[in-house]
Amino acid sequence: MLVSVLPAVHSAPFGYKFREEHGDAIEDFDDAVQEHRNAVQAWVQARQTFWQNRNNNTGGALVQAGQDRLMALNARIRARIELMQTRVEATEALDEEAKDDLLGMLDEYIAWYEDKTDELGDAETAEEQGNIWREMIQRRENLGVTGRYIAGDSMVAVLEKFLERAGEVMADLQDRIDELEADGEDVSDIQDMYDELQDSLDAAEELKGEAQDKFAELLLIADLGEGQDIFRDGVDLAHDARQELRGFRQGVKDIIQEMRALIAG
Repeated sequence: MLVSVLPAVHSAPFGYKFREEHGDAIEDFDDAVQEHRNAVQAWVQARQTFWQNRNNNTGGALVQAGQDRLMALNARIRARIELMQTRVEATEALDEEAKDDLLGMLDEYIAWYEDKTDELGDAETAEEQGNIWREMIQRRENLGVTGRYIAGDSMVAVLEKFLERAGEVMADLQDRIDELEADGEDVSDIQDMYDELQDSLDAAEELKGEAQDKFAELLLIADLGEGQDIFRDGVDLAHDARQELRGFRQGVKDIIQEMRALIAG
């Protein structure tokens, strides 16, 4: 049936078929989730130790605790980036070119934090440690903006996949309507139903493009607060596009039903 070729417009990234075909990607993602949890726990422990030593003013122990805290923060952020990478790799809606672009962005962050580890062991004063801390936090904020761009890009990819398949379905439907008309059938009502459905697709296509443009603005900024506002605007546009597509499957079924009734006479 025509509608069977349509992907879910609200598709989850790890559908049953995808899990069957890409088990390794899903396993890598699950492993990355656990690694991130472990890194968060290590970070919490290092932070507690730092503040205990700072409150007790324990001199050399405080310096070491400060370095450990920086190392744990660095490891936590890198674990988060690696989790984001496996999430990208396991997202069905993204094609390989899009995945490569997004993974390349994240690779730059990984490289930055790996390079920063060389400085951590040499930071022996509160001022040096504070400077590195602020650098890593600022870079993490940039990462937050990038993460929202990746999430937005994935939303757009889901919409694009649905719209591409929907376009194929509509072309097939129009061919069948034209055949019926050529056979002398009155297809005016069916054509009206078709045109109404096409209007919804056109509206969704326009909204998808607006969402894509909005998410692309995230590539031009570094402030997480501003990025969150832009991201919300893009999400709203993507949501509006999905609303336009919500009745598409049923609309196709209704047209097919009318065709069958017309043929049956």
